[in-house]
Parts: sequence; structure tokens; C-alpha cells
Amino acid sequence: MIQAFSILPDPRTGPAQRHDLQEIIVMTLSSVLCGADTWVDVAEWAADNEDWLKKYLVLKNGAPSHDTFGRVFRLLDAAVFEQCFRNWIVDIAGVAKGVIALDGKTLCGSRDGKNTALHMVSAFATESGLCLGQEGTRGKGNEIMGIKALLETLSLKDCIVTIDAIGCQTEIAEKIVERGGDYLLAVKENQGNLFEAIDEFFDEGQTRGFGNTQVSCFETLKKDHGRIETRRYVWIDRRAIGTQQLEKSGWRGPGGAPAGDQRQGLYRAHALHRLQRHCFGPGAGQCCARPLGNRKSPALGA
Repeated sequence: MIQAFSILPDPRTGPAQRHDLQEIIVMTLSSVLCGADTWVDVAEWAADNEDWLKKYLVLKNGAPSHDTFGRVFRLLDAAVFEQCFRNWIVDIAGVAKGVIALDGKTLCGSRDGKNTALHMVSAFATESGLCLGQEGTRGKGNEIMGIKALLETLSLKDCIVTIDAIGCQTEIAEKIVERGGDYLLAVKENQGNLFEAIDEFFDEGQTRGFGNTQVSCFETLKKDHGRIETRRYVWIDRRAIGTQQLEKSGWRGPGGAPAGDQRQGLYRAHALHRLQRHCFGPGAGQCCARPLGNRKSPALGA
């Protein structure tokens, strides 16, 4: 922990540096992990466990007061602290693998008078069960900016990033690929032309068949909440849709290249899936999905 936070600059000068910054951080994080919620809790935990802490820390001037903890953290560079914290988590848990789910949620009870409630976009590593990062936004309507900012901080090598329909943007897809990942983005009516192109493709395939195109199917049956849910998946090479149809919908691949342009080497394994919504994208597998019921909700993914 001390090594991970060694690059964090100390904003204090002179007598204000009575307590070592690294030791303050170690005491704070340790107390929070033990359930401390306030600076008073942090100071009390540090004082109660001072003998144990001295096995690892010097604590030349003993445990700081709750005012000292509060003042120090108000002065710290939040962005640098967050990066140090992420580096520490990576050292403990390793680099994230598998699926990383990005989603935005409004924090319950965060609305204060005329001020809008706090809306956070989070990145969750499903395999390790860790939250890799969060970005605050001014309401749900500003999630796109939050997603872009959060992606800038993540290492996505060999990961698949999933985002709901609000993330169905070419800039977001490009950013994910730039960071080394693949994507699976939901496509709904917010991308009307793309939604229509995918929907028509599957409707025509179901009616007239997919011709010589290789099609793979998979079906799951789930019984829950007093109902039986059947999900059918149809996989098909993304190139079967045709570059012209995708370009007409306004969707272009990363780097501004038309989706499926093999000269760019962007599409390693393209796939189209038929699910409860349309999915489509480059990388590990492009996919398209549509709902089983009357309500259609496409998706775009890599």
C-alpha cells in the first residue's frame, strides 16, 4: 500500500507535516476496511490499534486527531489519489479479465434541495467482483461523457466491455478498441437506422433463410418467478449483413473505417446474436440481438 501511494504529492508544509502522509493513508484505508464511516471513527480506530499499527508503521507522533485526518484529505489531489488507489487494487487483485460492465446509477438519497441527485457511472469486473472505477455525471442524460472519461482510466486489454443503449456511440466503441478491449453495446431506437438495418436482416433471414451463410443457434430455458423464460441465440458472421447496410445506418468502425473493412485489421471475429435485443460490434465477436416478445430492443457490441 505504501509503495502504491508513494507518488502522491504531500500538499502540506512545515509543522503541518508532523504526521507522515503515507502513514495517514495506511491508517485511513485500514480503518475504512474495518467499517469506519467518519473521520472520528478513523481517528478512534487508529488510536485503539496504535500498538498493532506500530508493527508496520513508525508513528513518531502517535495517531493523528480526526481534524488532522480531515484536513489532509481535503488537500490531497483527488485524481492522483484515485490512480494510486487503482494501482494498489491491481497489485492485490491483478489485472481485470473477462467482462467489464459499465452502467450508470443514481445514488438514492443524494438529492439536496434544488441540487440534482448524484449520478455515477461505474465499471464492474464481473469475474473478480471488483468495482474498477466510478465517474460522477450531472444526471442520467450526461452518462456519455462519464463513460468516455471512465474509459480513459481503464486498462481493457483482452476484456469485453458491455454497455447499455446509451453507450451505442462510435466514439465510445473506438475508445474501447484503443484501450485494447472489445465491446458489446445495446442497440435501441436511439440508433434508429442501425436498429432497422439489423432488424430487417434477421426478419428476412427468418422468412427466406440465410442462404449459404453459416448460422449457429443456442437456446436456454429458465424457470423463475413463476414463469418459464426461453432465450434463443442466433450467431452469424457480421460480414453477412454487408458493409453497405452498416454504412447506410451511419455506423462506422473504430478509426473511422467502415465496419468490416478488413484492411484495418479491426475485426478479428465478427458475430451477430439474436437475443432479447440486437447486438453488434467488432473484435472478439460482433453481435446483434432482438427481443423474443413484441417489444424490440436492438444492441450494438464488439
